[in-house]
Amino acid sequence: MIFDYIIYIMVSLLASLASYYLTNNIYFLIGTIVLYLVYFIIYEVFFKSKERRRLKRNKDLTTFIHDFFLTYSIDFSLDKALASAQENVSSALKEQIKMLEEFKNEEKLERLADYFSSSLYQLFLKTIYLCDNYSEDRSKTISFLLEENNRYIYNQRILQRSIWRALVEFSLLWIISFSILIIIRFAVNSYFDQIIKTTIYLIGVALYFAFFLFSIHLFMQATHGRIKHYEQ
Repeated sequence: MIFDYIIYIMVSLLASLASYYLTNNIYFLIGTIVLYLVYFIIYEVFFKSKERRRLKRNKDLTTFIHDFFLTYSIDFSLDKALASAQENVSSALKEQIKMLEEFKNEEKLERLADYFSSSLYQLFLKTIYLCDNYSEDRSKTISFLLEENNRYIYNQRILQRSIWRALVEFSLLWIISFSILIIIRFAVNSYFDQIIKTTIYLIGVALYFAFFLFSIHLFMQATHGRIKHYEQ
């Protein structure tokens, strides 16, 4: 979370300083940093915080299932399995389970479906049902679910790597773009005082930084959508 805040501040500062460097206009500097910070605050409140919760629940889900069946496969006790599954999960999930203390174990597990909201958890519930009603196939059924759980973990890792790769590519493209602007700024240095007084140039700079912010928004929304897809 702190890392995200640092990125928000750094991007806002760099964009505002770049706009000032290209215009020598203090209003551009103030307007740019305010616009970017306001956007990041809105994104953090309405999207990023939900994304963090989603990622945490995905991790809770795989940990819960793994630890649950490690214990459950020994003597098929729901009490012991549920107790074991709670040990390594987040405090949010522990609190959620604590709120369900009045229910029987089967009901607790069913009600947790709303918390996880995942097809993998639905498969988990079906696996428990099959283990309870078809004891001769327990080992195969559990093995199948654990394979699905491992595949889910693997896909999550692939997703994270692909997001980081996309972030690096996105950053490099815009670093090149800013570098070109700096080169052009040096190339027209002798005419720069006249250029920055023209309306069309100032409008162009404003549109450039507006487009930069819009591209950040599109990138973040695409990332948010991919993470949400993996929850299904």
